[in-house]
Amino acid sequence: MRTEDADRVRTIATDRGLASYMDDTKWREVCALFRNQYRSPRFRVHDLLAISDNHVSEWDREWYYHPRPCNSIQWLEIELPPERVAQALAQCKAIGAAVEPTPAGLRIWGWVGAADRPQFA
Repeated sequence: MRTEDADRVRTIATDRGLASYMDDTKWREVCALFRNQYRSPRFRVHDLLAISDNHVSEWDREWYYHPRPCNSIQWLEIELPPERVAQALAQCKAIGAAVEPTPAGLRIWGWVGAADRPQFA
């Protein structure tokens, strides 16, 4: 990520009172996990650099180049079949990811604010 984008992410996070829950290493490990062991499940992203505060990306499956840049991801939702959620949840927790189960599968939090109420597993 370019320096000016990184500065913008830090400014947005500070202005919104967000705390960082993930770093680049954890994001790389999470992406590698789902790309390699879960046959690239669908995902969508809520990004701090999005056009509006409530914008969520379309569902995507391309894990090699996306989701990027990771340091601006507020949350990443991953669609998984119910029988795979427990295993993926345990693997994400082993990485140290801030993760919670959702009706679609899992949500991994990069930034959390006071108004967010994640139910970390």
